[in-house]
Amino acid sequence: MAAKRGTTWIEVAVRNGGFRDGIRALQWAHSWIHVQVAFGRDPSVEEVAEWWNESRRTAFREQAAFRKCFPTLDSPAAIYADPKMMASVRKTVEALAKLDAAKRSKRDATDADVLDAGLLNPQA
Repeated sequence: MAAKRGTTWIEVAVRNGGFRDGIRALQWAHSWIHVQVAFGRDPSVEEVAEWWNESRRTAFREQAAFRKCFPTLDSPAAIYADPKMMASVRKTVEALAKLDAAKRSKRDATDADVLDAGLLNPQA
């Protein structure tokens, strides 16, 4: 007899909020965790919006979808509890920081910088 597969986060989100809000909720979780790692603390909605260069309104909509889809979670941190997932997020944050540093120093980002930010292998 095959082992029963556990419920995925996307299945929980869609069951609780529907497809559209489920996707929005996971978008919020993804955005939030990257800012949380970059700041080393839980960010506000405004900080997430600013970090990702999106409107406050969009950030609040995504947060509302997250609360609807995951009413028992205070923050998206539980979704990223797996050490492999957090390692991947940390790599992405580091790569994005390198791109940002290149932009601030007025130098062109290298192809390797861009590839690191866009094509990170979460299994590596």
